[in-house]
Amino acid sequence: IRSKFIGILVIASLLPLTVALISFNWFGEQYYRRSQGTICQTAASQVALSISSSLRHEVDLLDEWIGLSKIGPQVAAMEKPDLPESGIQAAVDLLDARWPSLPDDSPEVAACLQNELARHLKEFQKRNPKFAELLVTDRVGRLVAATNKTTDYWQADERWWQESEKSAAGIAYVEGLTFDESSGSDSIELSIPLFDPEAHGNKPVGVLKGILSVMPFFSKIHPTIGDVKTVQEVVLGSGEIVSRLGDPELVPLRERFSPAVMNKFQALQPGWTLAHLAGTGRIIVGYAPIGVAIDSGEDLRIQGLKPMWAIAYREDRE
Repeated sequence: IRSKFIGILVIASLLPLTVALISFNWFGEQYYRRSQGTICQTAASQVALSISSSLRHEVDLLDEWIGLSKIGPQVAAMEKPDLPESGIQAAVDLLDARWPSLPDDSPEVAACLQNELARHLKEFQKRNPKFAELLVTDRVGRLVAATNKTTDYWQADERWWQESEKSAAGIAYVEGLTFDESSGSDSIELSIPLFDPEAHGNKPVGVLKGILSVMPFFSKIHPTIGDVKTVQEVVLGSGEIVSRLGDPELVPLRERFSPAVMNKFQALQPGWTLAHLAGTGRIIVGYAPIGVAIDSGEDLRIQGLKPMWAIAYREDRE
């Protein structure tokens, strides 16, 4: 009887303690996981904001230089005597077909690389080395100046040119990350229409395209949390990793997240979630969409930019 009585007392005292420990462990784990998720979300948001501000700075820098250098009037002054519409296209097609085989010192290529406007582009590039390439076309898409030989002479069949050619003044078109063949780098491309008040009314007299090389651009973005256990990256909508902050060894676009992970990000709002990552296991991942920061003056509006996300994650087992 004494043993039974003692056993009942032990069970009566241990059972609440056991329930309390289990509850404490479960609720504590959930609370700690949420706190880590919030930390990762905050880190991702800070990275996204830093990239957005840096990208806005580069676009504004180029736009201000266009205005100060009066590029629009220079392009208008370089306009070639127009042939009939069919004659223009025939001449463009002929030169565009020959363009890839022409050396840099050929008269056709040299005319675009060694004129006064091309020298201005190279001077700007020298002061702003994040731009891997700069080029300018006339109002019908013919190349008139560039920092280096482009893959094509005629640019009017490109999406960036078509978007800018139909844009009003004060609008820049920014594409998402792509591989640019002429600059030979993974790049963010941006284009701005050029205007001359004395030529063609409100129609652009040409388009300027700037190509931001990804690695120099993202290398200036520093991790926002010093904890080595937090990995911070920039990823595309396809899941491809563009940059891992603090890791110069990463090759852009060689690694990717699975569609299951990327589906978590589609709300285009900052957040955090649990996900599985190959080779790592379950992770706590914070995410935030990357845009182009809105300038308070709103002198220049930004269009385009395919979705990119900043993410920060830690292993859940930690």
